[in-house]
Amino acid sequence: MLNICIVVLFSVMNSRPDVYNFIHCRSEYSLLKGVLTAEELCTRALAAGEHTVGITDINNLYGLPVFLEAAEKYGIKTLTGAVLTSSRPDDEREYLFTVYCYSKAGFKRLNTMISKLNNDSSPHGSCGYNYDPVADLLENGREGLLIASSRQQVLERLREGGAGGLYAALFCGEPYDSLRRGARRLGIKTSAMREVKSFTAEHVKTLELLRAVDEITPAARLDMSVDRYSPCRGVQSIEDASNAGSWISMQDCFSGAPEALMGTAEIVEAAAGAKLLPESWVFPDYRGLSADESAAELYRL
Repeated sequence: MLNICIVVLFSVMNSRPDVYNFIHCRSEYSLLKGVLTAEELCTRALAAGEHTVGITDINNLYGLPVFLEAAEKYGIKTLTGAVLTSSRPDDEREYLFTVYCYSKAGFKRLNTMISKLNNDSSPHGSCGYNYDPVADLLENGREGLLIASSRQQVLERLREGGAGGLYAALFCGEPYDSLRRGARRLGIKTSAMREVKSFTAEHVKTLELLRAVDEITPAARLDMSVDRYSPCRGVQSIEDASNAGSWISMQDCFSGAPEALMGTAEIVEAAAGAKLLPESWVFPDYRGLSADESAAELYRL
């Protein structure tokens, strides 16, 4: 019996899941809040020995076509996602959760939520600040979606809709014991994440300048230790992804929560490489013309 236990323990210790450093990336399409290009994300991931990348821009999917094109060029598996915030004026918005799509139904659902959120806070829309993404998920479900959040209150609300597809997001470099205990109490899984929004000191400086423009505030007066759009509470150090040795390893970050690495592997297995976009035009033929004929007519305008 003792020999069997030793063998089982040895097997568990050596069945370490793959590590995914690049599935929570903020790109330049997080307008005024991001600087990384799709090319940079893909090449940095490859340099670090990884082949899976996910973009999670803030309240939009603008960068998806460019990202998918770059990923195909470099042989990268993709995760399609977004960070969703509260519907408030820009200077009051806060991170709520991160969404990943694993089916066309989920992709449609995410697009609908983003449209509602942006319309609710746009001067050209309703601008009522009444839309609640969490309430939307509870009311209309989360088919085709995986939700990860580092906010305990958000997780408690979302748990009312069930534990399936819901993860407590533990971020490398952030204290996570309290969130992990909360996840156990709620009966939900944890996931191991690393927020990627800069690779170099130049990126950090550019982010600082963009934020000064966005907030109409002199850069010297900014508190860069606070990023309301980030799932991380504190400041993460500048790390160079071209040298994997410069990063604290995910195994070291989550040595006290190895199940979180398994949770991330589940997210990747479910959502990576999902075929979300139609292979043909979304719009029906115009006046009976084929797609090529319609395109030729548009070019002549």
